[in-house]
Amino acid sequence: MKRARVTFLVSLAILSAYPQPLAAQWVCVGGPGGCTINALAASGTNVFAGTDRGVFVSNDSGASWKAADSGLPEGVYVDCLLMTGQSVFAGTARGVYVTDNLGASWLAASSGLPKDDKVLCLTEAGPALFAGTSEHGVYRSEDRGASWRAVGLGSQEGKSVWALAGVGQDLFASLDGGIYMAAGGHGRWTKVSRGLPSYGLGYLLANNAQLYAGTVEGLFISTDGGASWSIVSSGLPKDKSVECLAVSGQYLVACMEGTIYVSTDGGATWTEGGKRSPENSDIRCLAVSGPYILAGAEGCGIYRSADRGVTWTMSNSGLPSEACIRDLVMAGTELFVLTQGAMSGVFICADNGASWTPVRSGLPSDLDLRCLTAVGTSLFVGTDQGIFRSTDYGQSWAPVNEGLPKDTAVGCFAVVRSNLFAATYEGVFRSTNNGESWSAVNSGLPERVSVHGFAQIGSDLFAGTDIGVFVSSSDGAHWMAVNAGLPKNLEITALAAKGLKLFASVIEQPGEPGEVTVIAGPGAYKNDGIYLSVDKGKSWVPANAGLPDDVVAPSFTVNGSDLVAGIAHVEYGKYAMERGRGVFLTRDDGASWVPVNEGLPAGVTVHCFLSSGSELFAGTSNRGVWRLPLSALR
Repeated sequence: MKRARVTFLVSLAILSAYPQPLAAQWVCVGGPGGCTINALAASGTNVFAGTDRGVFVSNDSGASWKAADSGLPEGVYVDCLLMTGQSVFAGTARGVYVTDNLGASWLAASSGLPKDDKVLCLTEAGPALFAGTSEHGVYRSEDRGASWRAVGLGSQEGKSVWALAGVGQDLFASLDGGIYMAAGGHGRWTKVSRGLPSYGLGYLLANNAQLYAGTVEGLFISTDGGASWSIVSSGLPKDKSVECLAVSGQYLVACMEGTIYVSTDGGATWTEGGKRSPENSDIRCLAVSGPYILAGAEGCGIYRSADRGVTWTMSNSGLPSEACIRDLVMAGTELFVLTQGAMSGVFICADNGASWTPVRSGLPSDLDLRCLTAVGTSLFVGTDQGIFRSTDYGQSWAPVNEGLPKDTAVGCFAVVRSNLFAATYEGVFRSTNNGESWSAVNSGLPERVSVHGFAQIGSDLFAGTDIGVFVSSSDGAHWMAVNAGLPKNLEITALAAKGLKLFASVIEQPGEPGEVTVIAGPGAYKNDGIYLSVDKGKSWVPANAGLPDDVVAPSFTVNGSDLVAGIAHVEYGKYAMERGRGVFLTRDDGASWVPVNEGLPAGVTVHCFLSSGSELFAGTSNRGVWRLPLSALR
């Protein structure tokens, strides 16, 4: 079984300028990008963003954001927003909420709505409000959300109401099977899909008497109340799917398969906007606020353009980060992070976490970034296509793969004196000249072993692999297995050395040692916890007292006499899935563990740590970077 894991252990003395909290608890530093934006609504310079963590508001056209969730259920997933007059309505998985004070407080407005259904879309038509649900059709409110009643389409079994739009008092609804119209919004529905594709209907937008429909085959327009539709072709591609639309007077914006198109003449003609970064981020929603176009992305937050979409900048100040942090590294005096997922890349942190600048010139866009380390002022990034090096603090990168197998995947690094070790699916490689060349150092290691982490005790280098722990006392020239007391068929997810003691995080695999294991269902792999060796791996004993049952440690760090671990439960099916359990601390070498999670999000997985003389930093899965005063560990 070959599954790349990254464990990087590093300590330094930096970032002491962060303000200290009143109580010793974890505080979010931020991270590259923002959170997933599901909905945007704008009026003048006020913009609301609906996310999978509640609502955020900007009063400066998206330049900065703040949470606006008082009265909302904690962490509620917001699917849609509607601004009308002085009110803003939010459709969520728990019904509809309304604010009349720019998000300072919210009140439930769900009386009459089904309690077990999501509100996917909201609109107004004439004097009424309408809500489209996932399973129960359309609901109407004539008292600004105080009460709702069903007005049809609930019989369309399995067909969610994806979008609603009002033209005068007439209501239009987009379902998987077509677009329907209810004259006066009173529940007698007529299918109005002539000229539209028979499938892939999603977005609806009304602009005065014009009605736009976003489909998998392009953007369509109707000027006769949906009686007929024609494709919009002036400046728009005909074969691209429309993901979202926005309108402000004669100003229309459309996103088609990640590319932004803009019309300034009511949709008569369109021009293609410029590129965003990262270009592969999925755009979910759009809004126009004054001269700005705002685009909400999955896992990346907000993009903003002041020149009609020609250039774009990220505008996430005040938004939480969903970056998946895999490594935290210091090169010189600069802090770098490696991220995976929607915001994949290498970033440099500035302004105490206020800004995160991508530094990946020379790194091909299709690389899968796996790990990051620093040797002096040189940075090395391990990828699925070998190793890249930067000698100018990330401003430029170049491949350094002489001696490595072609396109080999690199899972983790270790720096031992003047040696740089790289773990690949082809074994361990060593460079003695800052990455200029590499040589295999695999004597004693099984063929094609996968190394998931390194640790060092004196002159001994330990490698945690998918078949156990190995040690080399000769800078990798020869390796020897040291697994007495560990399960027979195991995988090491992380290693840590504290003084002369060695800690290993262990998963017990099904089958016999050496077998090629086919992925089994949940429960086939046992999260066997943490083991301790006090004799450099010659013997091992469990060290799990106080930890939750059935967990492993994706990451460790050592601070003096303290060992800190990021704890998670890992399930293997078609894909590996981590369920985070937070951070735990032991002061007695694993005889007892205590949680250190005050302030951290529930269920967070910590992939890497970085410590200074006064603070501990944690890189998490989809929750950015967090910090904790080291005094909280004492």
